[in-house]
Amino acid sequence: MISDQTITFQTREEYVAAQLRRLIIEGRIAPGEPIDQSSLAEQLGVSRSPVRDAVRRLAAEGLLCINPHKQAYVPVLTRSDMAEIYRILAALEGLAAFLAVRKMRAQDLQTLHVLHRQMEGDLTPDEWVALNVRFHGTICDSADSPRLFSIIENLRALRQVASPYAREYITRAENRKKALESHRKILEACENREPALAQQESERHLLETWQEIESTLQD
Repeated sequence: MISDQTITFQTREEYVAAQLRRLIIEGRIAPGEPIDQSSLAEQLGVSRSPVRDAVRRLAAEGLLCINPHKQAYVPVLTRSDMAEIYRILAALEGLAAFLAVRKMRAQDLQTLHVLHRQMEGDLTPDEWVALNVRFHGTICDSADSPRLFSIIENLRALRQVASPYAREYITRAENRKKALESHRKILEACENREPALAQQESERHLLETWQEIESTLQD
């Protein structure tokens, strides 16, 4: 049975959705691979009903597709799909940074500094990506816009379907250096309470990241 660690869920559907989302993001269900709902229900110790509900929820989020035979599978992202996701994320995270600058507390800035310093260390790609998610998440959370945060989180989860590309990108020292420099500029804009600059640097960071990732993809 898959462990739910220490998280408490209000419904079985929420529990199953969380576990299935984690399996997808961690790459344990490959793109194009169908979801065996009976097997998943057995692994999680639940009936088929919450699994069906969870599958519908993740399909609505874009993390799963459902074919005409009502079989769910992890979507295969094309280069066009990934480019679209990064463009939308750039615009939305830029907006989040703009909103966050005026609301950011001293402890939020301190958190960003700590994360930035940690990311300068000798980290595995997975460790680096996890800190990167926290860095951007801290900014988005500071925007205090629940609907915007939810949309960004869903897009981030969808982007994680293509996480092997991001991991390959971040294994290169020069790419980490570029990302850290972008983070420094974003953090500086936040500290100086410059919302327009924070928005601009956040947008540039994600668009440049995509350009670097795209350059490594084969046609």
